Amino acid sequence: ADEPKKSALKAVVDKLCEAKTIVVHDGKAMLHALARADVDVSALVQKTFFDTMVAAYMLAPGDRASGFVEVVSDMLGSHVVSDTAMETVQFLLPLREKLASKLAKEGMTKLIDDVEMPLMPVLFAMEHEGIAVDKEHLEVLSKKFRVTIDDLTKRIVHAAGVDFNVNSPSQLADVLFTTLNLSTKGIKKTKT
Repeated sequence: ADEPKKSALKAVVDKLCEAKTIVVHDGKAMLHALARADVDVSALVQKTFFDTMVAAYMLAPGDRASGFVEVVSDMLGSHVVSDTAMETVQFLLPLREKLASKLAKEGMTKLIDDVEMPLMPVLFAMEHEGIAVDKEHLEVLSKKFRVTIDDLTKRIVHAAGVDFNVNSPSQLADVLFTTLNLSTKGIKKTKT
């Protein structure tokens, strides 16, 4: 990045580091963008985040529409006219309040605060730095898992009493809820 741009981004990072909680939509993408611009984010990843994209996903994991515009529309009933920084900022805090309230009603506050939000900077660091893997060991494990999966698949088909593709969600649903007549009580239905 050129020096004036890098200097401006560094000033933004310094300002963000003053906040108790950083409210952002897709914080991982933001951290990657800053890192690509050669801005030091080491202090930033130590901060507490509330990522509205992650929170929205937690409330509707089957819904693939997790863009800022869609989440604002779904959660606040508002229309984002132009996805500029100023307009984004005006929606972020109300969006956080709405999402936090819904998460609390679902009993998910502890999960989001203690697991999901702290995990975001960790995932960024893993993606940014990469990880070392033992390729040969993974190949050995892959072969072992294939044998186990094949065995489990045969046992599932035998237990069901009908031959079907265990990896097909629609065939599996048909076997579980039609052939075996299992109850669907307590199972959430998603759009997909």
